[in-house]
Amino acid sequence: MTAKIEHVLLQRAQQGIADAFSALRYYLEPEVHRYIWHVIGHTEAEDDMVQDVFTALYLNLEKIRPVEKLKPFLFRVTRNRCYDLLRYQGRRRVVPLSADVPAKAPPLEEETHVLLRYRQVKAAMDQLPEPQKQVLVLYAEEEFSYEEIAIALKINIGTVKSRLHQARKAVKQMIQNPDLFLK
Repeated sequence: MTAKIEHVLLQRAQQGIADAFSALRYYLEPEVHRYIWHVIGHTEAEDDMVQDVFTALYLNLEKIRPVEKLKPFLFRVTRNRCYDLLRYQGRRRVVPLSADVPAKAPPLEEETHVLLRYRQVKAAMDQLPEPQKQVLVLYAEEEFSYEEIAIALKINIGTVKSRLHQARKAVKQMIQNPDLFLK
């Protein structure tokens, strides 16, 4: 979804137009699910967490100004809900290693190579310290800008750049040195 459409839907929802919030949720919900999956994996509580996130968004619609703060707000709330669940469960992270294969699959050799590389990257990301992993997920998977990441995680842009650099470096190192996964 383009940022312009998000902005229009948010503005309409803030004006009280009935279907605007539903449309906004429809477009943003897959991103929220994906972020939850990256932080804590699929869980029975996932749908409840998504509902909580969008309830918080609805209750705070008027506070989101400028509209560029929509996604940072949404993902900050999502992150907080994930951490609440992790604290409740008494663990920090469990993420299943699974991958979706594209519908129009390439030749088997290429598909296997891509799948193995994906699993390597995913496993390496799972080994990252949580702050680095959060920045990398928001940047690579959710396509956030440095500024959006800084707002969502309540850190400065320099910290975002530093964590992203360290995360990329660590993932590359782990992929080149599979023995690092055992640590």
